[in-house]
Amino acid sequence: MRREPNERRIADLHCHYPMRVHCDRSPAAVAKRRECSGAWFWLDGVRCFAMRRLAQLFNHKSFWATWRVTFDGLKAGRAGLVLSALYDPAYEILVMPGKQQPRPAAFGALLCQLGCVEAELVRTDPGHDGHRVVKSKAELKETLNEGRMAFVHCVEGGLYLGDNVCDIKTNVARLAEKGVAYITVAHLFYRGIASNASALPGLSDECYDFIFRQRLRGLSPLGRAVVEAMYEHKMLIDITHMDAPAVQATFKRLEELDEETGADPKEHPVIASHAGYRFGDLDYMLDKTTIEEIARRGGVIGLILAEHQLENGFTGDEIESSTFYALDRHIKKICQITHSHEHICIGSDHDGFIKPTVSGIHGSAELGEIEEWLRDDYPPAVADAILFGNAERVVASALP
Repeated sequence: MRREPNERRIADLHCHYPMRVHCDRSPAAVAKRRECSGAWFWLDGVRCFAMRRLAQLFNHKSFWATWRVTFDGLKAGRAGLVLSALYDPAYEILVMPGKQQPRPAAFGALLCQLGCVEAELVRTDPGHDGHRVVKSKAELKETLNEGRMAFVHCVEGGLYLGDNVCDIKTNVARLAEKGVAYITVAHLFYRGIASNASALPGLSDECYDFIFRQRLRGLSPLGRAVVEAMYEHKMLIDITHMDAPAVQATFKRLEELDEETGADPKEHPVIASHAGYRFGDLDYMLDKTTIEEIARRGGVIGLILAEHQLENGFTGDEIESSTFYALDRHIKKICQITHSHEHICIGSDHDGFIKPTVSGIHGSAELGEIEEWLRDDYPPAVADAILFGNAERVVASALP
């Protein structure tokens, strides 16, 4: 059922809707995966079983819990814009020891997942009454005006784009044609693209660096090619998961590209789709300089809904306070740095291995709780911007 165009809504800048598609064992889903990947039935079953166990360990609230992100949950949470993160853990986690280069087959698997997600959405909402996968500014505007959920593809991890510069350029162009709005260049482990900060709960940055030694700090030649190709196609460059050397190298290369092309920095926004201000010692979160640079380029920061990141640096009493207290601190600090509310939105990272999530917002169905709080505590224009307007602005800038 479609909503009224003026109904309140919320944007999620980073939502792992595709994760559940990996584990769907319905005949239609299995047939679609076999159609695009050619995987044997038994091998697909093994992969689905492994993905389900990973989700139960690192996503679900309990062993028997269902997914945090569902189509019905997004509707219940009043989602209007969903940045649907394509990600296949097998190509990042299941690698040979010492092998840190991207695997050539990863891009085909990514395209397969994209097709499976679109097919799953059609099976869930065959009349397209509640959604549309949008791939242009015009489609985005039309879908939002009609009151439907706008799904926009994004990619988590530059490791899927190829193992050489030529393939990376070609594959980024193909993703841009398919309406992919942004790519998170780094992710959980170094895979020959960009050095990353620890995002694993329980592991300090020092411990992470000792266990998962990275061959370089900053951007590799392949990482530079990823940034350059996204710049060329005006995709949003997502610095989430990068460590400080990679962030610095990315901004430096973007400045060089601005000088070469004569472009205004705001023509090529940089985002942190699921992060926040660094109140503590976690390199994953953003320092003042990085936030200032994101604002200078007209980007946004999506506030992640993971306890490990959002409450890092808080005292015991503060952690015991409400989730809204934590979000409020991040919003106020980012606003203090940028002198504006135009660079803040929500990037939940639900179903993205962020167990435990912050209290009270355990999945997409509870996103509406954030909306109610913001509208109670902030002026209408500010609440509208944080909930929806800021994310819509930057996403529209990345669509043809």
